[in-house]
Amino acid sequence: MNLSIQNELQPFAAELQRYITPVFLEELAREIGFIKRKRKFSGSDLATICIWISQRVASDPLVRLCSRLHAVTGTVLSPEGLNKRFNEKSVLFLKHIFSLLLQQKVCEQTHISNQLFAYFKRIRIMDATMFQVPNTLE
Repeated sequence: MNLSIQNELQPFAAELQRYITPVFLEELAREIGFIKRKRKFSGSDLATICIWISQRVASDPLVRLCSRLHAVTGTVLSPEGLNKRFNEKSVLFLKHIFSLLLQQKVCEQTHISNQLFAYFKRIRIMDATMFQVPNTLE
């Protein structure tokens, strides 16, 4: 992965860590069907491999991913076992994580504080048309 893409992914990974807890990841993994019973490889382990410790998950050998996972989380997994975990459910799980983060960021950015309504009594459009703000917003 080239350096500019890796630099762009770092803030994204930091935001994910801020919003998503291991408990939430486990519940989400069960809900989606990635995890059906308690096992040594969890939803948070998949997120750790794919998001936080390896931005080169597509090009790193499975042996290296397994050793990094063991170093960070203590989870021991064979390369074959990890390979079996990369399936449609794991893709769906990661897509869901990223869509939740995107939703959170969009909602955070579009939130308008009620204090702003105290300063504005109307909205002006470029053609100078004016609309009165309803009394409930005053």
